[in-house]
Amino acid sequence: MPERISALSRLSVPAAEGTAALTLSELRPASIVALQTFLDTAMAFGEALGAALSLDIPENAYFAEGEDATLVSLGAGRLLALGGREGLAATLRETLGPSGTATDLSHARTLLRLEGPSVEEVLNRGIAMDLARMPPGAAAQTRMEHFDVTAMRRSEECFELLFFRSFGEAAAEWLIDAGMPFGIRFTR
Repeated sequence: MPERISALSRLSVPAAEGTAALTLSELRPASIVALQTFLDTAMAFGEALGAALSLDIPENAYFAEGEDATLVSLGAGRLLALGGREGLAATLRETLGPSGTATDLSHARTLLRLEGPSVEEVLNRGIAMDLARMPPGAAAQTRMEHFDVTAMRRSEECFELLFFRSFGEAAAEWLIDAGMPFGIRFTR
């Protein structure tokens, strides 16, 4: 399998002055898989997916974490599987059979983690939703500035943000600019 090159490999970040209150990190899950089913095959899909990942399908707009993967519910019959192992899409495609589809997005997405006490304030500069009402374990597909994003709230002070790979560097730059007043550092 070809080596994945980070979408942020050319990102140049000025060092934070003093203590950084925020940390922006690039995460590199082994697999990112889009999953889809339809009403007439939803039961078989849920059973096969649950068995394959040892996870129950989370409620809409939430995510569930297992030993090998995180499963994010994006709407009726639409999910993302993150983490796991390389080749997860092929494994799930075989497991799901005709009950659903599994599309490998591993090379097409960039996953960032923003954490720190000012995380909501920074994200609210670009996301037009009340993040304070989004509890840990919740997920939302929305826009940050002009970028499509899947936002997952890991904790009170931590969000993971999934972007199209082609916008990864620009989204990271936007987050760094928005976080500068609070002090931000970037880790790979």
